[in-house]
Amino acid sequence: MSDFLTAAYDPETGDVIWEEQWDASDGGSDEPAGFGMSPDGETLYVGGTSGGDYLTVAYDGATGERRWTARLDGPAQAGDSLNDLVVSPDGSTVYVTGYQTTGEAQLDYATVAYDAATGAERWVSRYDDPVNGTDDARSIAVSEDGATVVITGQSAGDGTGLTDWGTVAYDATNGAQKWDVLRNGSDGHVDIADNIAIVGDSVIVAGVVSNTDRQVDWETVAYDLATGEERWATGYGEAGTDVPQALAVSPDGGTVVVVGNVEGGADMDYASVAYNVADGAQLWATRYDGTAHGLDVAYDVALTADGTHAVVTGESRDAESAWDYVTIAYDLVTGEQVWSANYDATGASDGANGVAVDQRADGTRRVFVTGASTTAFDAVGLDSNIDAATVAYFDPFD
Repeated sequence: MSDFLTAAYDPETGDVIWEEQWDASDGGSDEPAGFGMSPDGETLYVGGTSGGDYLTVAYDGATGERRWTARLDGPAQAGDSLNDLVVSPDGSTVYVTGYQTTGEAQLDYATVAYDAATGAERWVSRYDDPVNGTDDARSIAVSEDGATVVITGQSAGDGTGLTDWGTVAYDATNGAQKWDVLRNGSDGHVDIADNIAIVGDSVIVAGVVSNTDRQVDWETVAYDLATGEERWATGYGEAGTDVPQALAVSPDGGTVVVVGNVEGGADMDYASVAYNVADGAQLWATRYDGTAHGLDVAYDVALTADGTHAVVTGESRDAESAWDYVTIAYDLVTGEQVWSANYDATGASDGANGVAVDQRADGTRRVFVTGASTTAFDAVGLDSNIDAATVAYFDPFD
């Protein structure tokens, strides 16, 4: 069965500083899903699902020593899933969200606040849609002033098909619900939101909706943080399946970049789109098709601290080496590609799912990409092993 695996590396050399592979459920399945750091960089928080329960862990960032653990089982003592984690701007609180089983086959959003220093539970809030359907929270964000927590995911409405977007805001101090809003595509079928960010007084949510004129559409929506009122909504893509996978906001709060996959000529392509946060106007959009013209999915995006570049990573099909990590940097103003890099271990499948960018004291920048990498031990790949692999690029913008 799977275990929690957490590791820290020296950013200059890649040497392992510490690592822990933890069977937290005594032989059961343990799946990490959320990750966050304290503002001072001294504490690492990891959240996930362990043996069907929520599990949140705090580590000493320098040594890997566990500082505290918090486990939470839903009211029905059945299968629960923790899907995301975020740390408050002042570092005092850790919030996690996902779903818990609250009755027989009944799943509701469940959001929990923990004291970041001790792991003591501060509050738990659950959300059930109007028709007592399935509610699965996928992503969480905290406002810049730390006063409001907003989650989004899969919910259900009355007569609106299988699922809707469900976005819910809570008072960060006590978990009291402030507002909730459902969003339904025109086809009345499957609508799921997976990505959220809060920019000033706007909540930005991206996900998929089913519309009658196309198959599955990529959509980005802005809501008023105080009321949940929709400010703007915009789609991207053409006929076919288009799925946003991640988003990031520029340091000045003026631009949001959403990345994912759209149907290309033969299969899926990377897609990266920049929007104006104020009104949703598309600033630029770009796509990338791998050399094999097969399945290409951008899974994550990070922006440089100076707000000049967006760095996108994921997995792309190469004509000679199967799937590879492909990382691309774009000019944030124009969308022009600045550089790209591939990583292939042994000609087998490799897929990146996370990217981070930092800046040294001298102003030079580093890009770190992580994901799953396959080492093949024979020519046809029947004998292989899948590892976690992290790649660093130094000063790639110069």
